[in-house]
Amino acid sequence: MTTMDTLPQAPATPLWRRILQYIPILGWMLNDGDSDVANAWSGVVMIAALWGCSIMLFGYAGLIIPALFMVGVMFCVIVIISRG
Repeated sequence: MTTMDTLPQAPATPLWRRILQYIPILGWMLNDGDSDVANAWSGVVMIAALWGCSIMLFGYAGLIIPALFMVGVMFCVIVIISRG
């Protein structure tokens, strides 16, 4: 046996994540979000700021439409959790 056979293999990165890493800003945030907790929090703050900007631009619709979208997302999450 050679040393290459005994080294542990790194888990393969999923295809969806490799595709997202090629998108300029999103890929940068995805790579940095794994390394530090502060980077993950800055992503959360950025999403909240974008939501706030949509409320300022579009008014009530900017508040309601993302919330309605999250109802469907949370419904899927609850179904996935209940299935085990």
